[in-house]
Amino acid sequence: MAFNLQTGTFGTYNSLLWFLTNLNYEEGAQPYPIGNGYVGTGTGSHKSTIKEGTGYVQDAQPEYFLVSGNNKLASDVWHHVLLSFDIGGSLSIGNKPSSNCQLWYAIDNTDYRGWENLQPYRDGNDGLGKNTIVTQNVYRQSGFTETEPPLFYNNYVPLPSGGFSGGMLPSSGAELGLPAASHYVDGIFRAEMAELQIWTGVTLDTGNESNRRAFIKDGKPVDPTGTEAKPAPAVSLLGKKPEVMLHGNSNWQAGYNTGTLGVAIETDPDGTETVTKLPGGQFTPVAGIEKYKPEPSLSPA
Repeated sequence: MAFNLQTGTFGTYNSLLWFLTNLNYEEGAQPYPIGNGYVGTGTGSHKSTIKEGTGYVQDAQPEYFLVSGNNKLASDVWHHVLLSFDIGGSLSIGNKPSSNCQLWYAIDNTDYRGWENLQPYRDGNDGLGKNTIVTQNVYRQSGFTETEPPLFYNNYVPLPSGGFSGGMLPSSGAELGLPAASHYVDGIFRAEMAELQIWTGVTLDTGNESNRRAFIKDGKPVDPTGTEAKPAPAVSLLGKKPEVMLHGNSNWQAGYNTGTLGVAIETDPDGTETVTKLPGGQFTPVAGIEKYKPEPSLSPA
């Protein structure tokens, strides 16, 4: 199981791998060494500096967070995935990477955290928290020290610096495909999906057992439906309804989203609810969808 959070924005960096440099000769003794891979001439030496106006990332791509663990999932049985993340914080390059972005996940009622379960851009000596995540750029460019300056064609270049902040996942201009968008559909042969709920603007610590009980209890999914007077457990826990909810065979077959992007609900003074379908928040079925048995549940331990 792996999660790839592809943002739509770029970081800002000063790095030997990304910036064009000048090679300037400076007279006299310099604070950086001559020899051992550095170029020296007489009592002076050549020093690489970043060219002004070249502060861009060559072949740049928007930042991404990739997270995977060592968990092995059995085939031909139901699985339950609970995922939460916050990538709106900041990250920066340093002797060790810094980040206040986090990700929580639980699979089949088991919480996974720690650097071992947040690979590949974590390690046991990075000093980060149990649910902290970093981008590939920040992880790769951290770890240099002043006593170990980087080399570029045998010349000293400034230490990598910079970072990334305010990560956002684009939510328009691209498909939300279930179980995959059209450009990945050739990799999907057959899938059974029972429940899908997506919230935005809120996070959830999956290490808290009571949080997990709002979604799965006694090895079975908790009923996600509810009313204004008696909300579903997950709605009460998170303080809002999901933006996307596909629940029930007929709704899956029709692509009917009963989340807040798909329906508007008004309650009359007498308690009668009026449901209005919002066409812009609905899905379009593009393949055969059949009712599947048995109902979802976790295999006994």
